[in-house]
Amino acid sequence: MVGSRRIRTKGTLARIAGLLAVVGVVLLAGSSASLAATEMLPAGPPPPPGPVKSIPAQFSCDFSGYGYQTGNQPVTMDVSIGTRTTAVAGTVVPVVMTTTAVQLPSPVSSQLTNIADVEVQAKGWVEGATTSTFTATGGTVPEILPSPLTQIPPINTASAQVTFAKAGTAEVDAPPMSVVFTPYGTGSTTYPPITCTPIAPAITNIQVTVSGPPPTATTGPVYACANGSVGVGGSPYTGHVPMTITATGHRSAGSTDVVTLTSPSTGLGAPYPAGTALLTYAGDLEVRGAQSGAVALSRSTAHLTPATFSVSGKLTLTKPGTDRILFPQRFTFDVSNKSGLNIVSLSCASKASPPSAGLTLTVTRKAAGSTAGQGTATGQGTATGQGTATGQGTATGQGTPAGAPDTGGGPRPGISLPLAGGAAALLLAGGGFLVMARKRRGQERAS
Repeated sequence: MVGSRRIRTKGTLARIAGLLAVVGVVLLAGSSASLAATEMLPAGPPPPPGPVKSIPAQFSCDFSGYGYQTGNQPVTMDVSIGTRTTAVAGTVVPVVMTTTAVQLPSPVSSQLTNIADVEVQAKGWVEGATTSTFTATGGTVPEILPSPLTQIPPINTASAQVTFAKAGTAEVDAPPMSVVFTPYGTGSTTYPPITCTPIAPAITNIQVTVSGPPPTATTGPVYACANGSVGVGGSPYTGHVPMTITATGHRSAGSTDVVTLTSPSTGLGAPYPAGTALLTYAGDLEVRGAQSGAVALSRSTAHLTPATFSVSGKLTLTKPGTDRILFPQRFTFDVSNKSGLNIVSLSCASKASPPSAGLTLTVTRKAAGSTAGQGTATGQGTATGQGTATGQGTATGQGTPAGAPDTGGGPRPGISLPLAGGAAALLLAGGGFLVMARKRRGQERAS
């Protein structure tokens, strides 16, 4: 018979979130700080992650809360505590606990009917961290438990998060002080806890080598960011996110140019956390000056190797003048795995309102052809023509184009749009002349 289940929303969701957080931290342990804004890693490459070390120990369980004494035949189980042997100061490190099955004596089992969940909690010691102890929590959800409950099944989802305070050597001690199982039935029914303690409580240290955090970015606009990936729970960060804005094109009214936002490895560039399969960016660039509006930037790419992340958009220039293209007021940057789960999901807002300008540019007037001619014609049996055609003009563009922007993705970064040269032709015939000036015509050439 399968017991009905009681949904213990707060504890259950907290455990699931905690487990996903551990998964996210493990994945991020091997990445660089290219995602400085997650606060999970500062800027610069951290040391490679060390191996996970686990220490097992045997525990004996107490059922006195159920009126049962084990006597000379104690009920035992194995408990393992494990963590990585390297860490970066100030970052979260998971400590994972696993337990083997606990066989329940029949007098105890008969009392545990319609059990929806069995939660576990273990308290242990840690040295060199921001706290002196850690508490690993987990449970049997989402398993369907039999009724009556004949054993507490193995649990491998219990975890704690530890932050080491400074560079040096730290320690996670094993075994934990105690492991406590609490059965929960349907409705509001709670059963007595089952406390298990180490049979041979000799302390074994798991040494963790803690390195100092790499330097954080000191240039670029300042953003307040949150990491909304499942289980990470915000991870607020305020600091510099290095980025630059460039543009390529004619820089003249009537042209459509390309604006590109780039960010190096100390910002949004590679390398990315282990398991990354897709990068997704979205965030517009406001345009102020002779033109107004915004350049829409968005990109999804599986190209993960460039140390500089780039995203481009088209910008239509409608009139001459000076323009400023601002850094994004807000942007999102998602790092996803093959299953579509966001390893990192940044949502960032500029601390400056409005954001500072990433590019100032001068848009010139649209080039126009012109003709001029001076000459005289005299005919004495012979016709001669003398004439000159002069055309003087300059087109200058400083910075990059900004204007009433179009939306949509531009060409890949690195594309240049040089101007092709023009020419003039002079035709003299009979006693007069005709000046034909050909306008300069820009031809875009993809490099």
